[in-house]
Amino acid sequence: MSDFIPLRCVDSRKTEGAVPVAIISLQDAADRRSLLCQEGLPKPWVEHYWEATDLRNPPADYVLEGVDTEAFQETYHRQPLTGEVGCSKSHYAVIQQFVNGSSADYLLVLEDDIQPTSEHFLAQLEGIVRLLRQAKNTDFACHLGPKPVHSDTSLCRRVRSNIPGVKLNLYVDKEQGVWLSHAYLIGRGAAERYLAVQSPLRYLCDDWRRLREALDINLLFVDSPVFVQSEALESHISADNQFRAMKTAKPTSFAERMVIRRGRFNLWLKKWGVIFIKHLWGYRLR
Repeated sequence: MSDFIPLRCVDSRKTEGAVPVAIISLQDAADRRSLLCQEGLPKPWVEHYWEATDLRNPPADYVLEGVDTEAFQETYHRQPLTGEVGCSKSHYAVIQQFVNGSSADYLLVLEDDIQPTSEHFLAQLEGIVRLLRQAKNTDFACHLGPKPVHSDTSLCRRVRSNIPGVKLNLYVDKEQGVWLSHAYLIGRGAAERYLAVQSPLRYLCDDWRRLREALDINLLFVDSPVFVQSEALESHISADNQFRAMKTAKPTSFAERMVIRRGRFNLWLKKWGVIFIKHLWGYRLR
């Protein structure tokens, strides 16, 4: 039986079997935290939330402190938005506290714009953790709020499960983006690698396709979301409608366009070939 305890209340000497929980929220976002309580999240989780890094009115030189701007520019072909830096620093701080301040094997990270999809979400979390504990290592992250695209069209393999009602998928597609950060479990092994790779910050905290590759970990999705993002709350990352995307040059020559089309056709063949066989056998956590 797992005991879900707010990360801020965790005693490093008494975390055997416990799963620290961190709800990341800005200090002045009391309305969001009130909604979380109304949605049924345990009151201690909300009361002991993790204060997010607030970069709404920072000194100009402080925003990019601790960010590898050259690596970011090389990856995303633009400079990071202020909100992206604040969000990424918040997730880094939570994971750092988990690694350095506890001996637990897993950390549950939630953002304050989530909504549980069922009143039985605690039982769902318990079942997921029970299945994850069967693995021989903790070198993985498990997203609890995947989008339909991650189960319908991404290349996944079903994880073998002996826990009733718990279905997980292993993400094996190396091409499609995974832009998620609102709800996930991360193992200690993956968290330690996260700190090594993200010091200084090189990747956005919701860019799990690149994080998975850089950390060399397994990426798992629940088959059905345990949490979704509220559509009624605006994003703190791009509340001013700043464009969040990679800037890429459009192909100009016929040869460049043909290379892209051939690549897309090869991905189509690969995707449907894997989808055809992925349910014939399941992936065993190891």
